[in-house]
Amino acid sequence: DGPVLQTHIDMPLPGDILVFLTGEQEIHQAARLMRARLAGEGMDGHEEGPCKGKRASVRVLFGALAMDEQRRVFDPPEEGERRIFFATNIAETSLTIDGVVVVIDSGYCKQHTYLPDTHLDCLAKTVISKAAAEQRKGRAGRTRPGKCYRLFPEADWRNLPDQTYPELQRTSLADVCLTILRLGVTNLLDFPYIDAPAPTTLADALTQLSFLGAIDDDMNVTEVGRKIGAFPVDPPA
Repeated sequence: DGPVLQTHIDMPLPGDILVFLTGEQEIHQAARLMRARLAGEGMDGHEEGPCKGKRASVRVLFGALAMDEQRRVFDPPEEGERRIFFATNIAETSLTIDGVVVVIDSGYCKQHTYLPDTHLDCLAKTVISKAAAEQRKGRAGRTRPGKCYRLFPEADWRNLPDQTYPELQRTSLADVCLTILRLGVTNLLDFPYIDAPAPTTLADALTQLSFLGAIDDDMNVTEVGRKIGAFPVDPPA
């Protein structure tokens, strides 16, 4: 919370701050710490302190937030108040927050990633791509000049991937393959994917489906497969 608080103290009003973090737990922790620091400095509108008069309200934003809570997040600030948003990558492209003039980027996000050794998907913390970093930077300065502070060295920037890998190339394909097979397509290698997955990933998915009894040796969907496909979960679940 140090860089965020210092930015708030140094930057004149008006203008909001958007901080990119990885997930709900990290966001709630950062928000609690920031509210405590603001209260200690007299910047929460309630307590006396050395910086009283430069008030800020802390808002959180992540995918699992209820819709009514999301709407309240975007309530305009009171007179003489700055909004400090702690958000996941949902704020990269899905949502636009008017009034943001400073972005503080941790350089990390959480992505669904498939672990072939265990045949499971996990939500893993990973570095963002350069394209995602540019998207985050673009959240600032939409209505007036803004700034972006990246909390990682230039050497790390050079090592970031250029683009974020499509989800089809980094998650389990068992559910996707089962859906396509239920549509009557049997040659999954020649299917016109927008982002074609690796053949080994397809083979792994088909092996899983066969093990579960969801398909037979001729790639036909079995009765078990039709029942599995009726549930909105990944087949191995």
